Amino acid sequence: MNSFLYFFTNSRRILALFAFRIVFVCAVLFFVGKTWASPPIKAVASIAPLHSLLQGVMGDVGKASLLLPASASPHHASLRPSDLSIMREATVVFYIDAENFETFLPAILNVMPKSMRTVAVVQEAEISLLSMRKTSNNEHEHNTHDKHDHEVDEHDAHDEHSENMHDDHGKYDWHIWLDTENAKQIVRLMARELSIIDSPNATVYAANARRLEARLTSLDSLLADMLVGAQGRPFVVFHDAYQYFERRYGLHNIGAITAEGQTPSVKQMSKLRHSIQKNEVVCVFGEAQFSNALISVAGEGERMKFGVLDPLGAQLEIGKALYFELLLQMGKTFVDCLHHAKN
Repeated sequence: MNSFLYFFTNSRRILALFAFRIVFVCAVLFFVGKTWASPPIKAVASIAPLHSLLQGVMGDVGKASLLLPASASPHHASLRPSDLSIMREATVVFYIDAENFETFLPAILNVMPKSMRTVAVVQEAEISLLSMRKTSNNEHEHNTHDKHDHEVDEHDAHDEHSENMHDDHGKYDWHIWLDTENAKQIVRLMARELSIIDSPNATVYAANARRLEARLTSLDSLLADMLVGAQGRPFVVFHDAYQYFERRYGLHNIGAITAEGQTPSVKQMSKLRHSIQKNEVVCVFGEAQFSNALISVAGEGERMKFGVLDPLGAQLEIGKALYFELLLQMGKTFVDCLHHAKN
């Protein structure tokens, strides 16, 4: 009877104490779980096309960071303090090739935390590189390839690439993302690397990568159909950055105005203009990141059209859609300038 009276008179106090203990235990478990949980992954890509693919693989797991604005040249970039902060906090950084493409990166990577994972996609994805087209006066020999020939050329290039890739910075063409098959290899690599770092989300990365590959296959088919009417028509570009795209879709580039970033001499421009006349060039393409002054000189007095190509996405919104918009825009630019040009 006394026990019953004690419990009855102290029931509120006992229940309050019991509830407090439950809340305390739950709070401890919550904070312990937070401590044990992996920190959110912080992934960085050097250029906008890579960033677009990376964000596509990550999906809703996290937001990838872009190191360089698409309007900046990867060869001569200068990072801001905020960019360096992004690098210091990064879990993983994806780039094309620091020695040969993002030439500003090696010095920065040397002072970054050792825990940061660095991924050079050319090497890690084992992408077959095409050699730079080195012919006199920046003029290229016309050599159209179907997709089968393209694969053979890539295999040959890969054998040489594996042996002495770093012997000559100007030996290979590093604009690998302009071929959708290379983009697929990059996507697979990104999914693997992210899964190693963040294994709880490995299935998410794999599923996102499969969806991206399917979209890339559709994009490739769309571009192949779109560019049929532009095949075989001679054109000139500001600089030789489009070889992967040209070879995949059978486009006929006969030369570039600049070579390896060097402004052409008067003599070189004269020879290029002679080549333009000889090959009956129908279009000259400038580039979104550079002045069109040299383009005007090259095509002065000739009956041809002018277009502007954008290999990095300088005029596009940063995000996972950028890669697809970039290649579609490039395809449309070629079609508008070549297919509708004079015969």
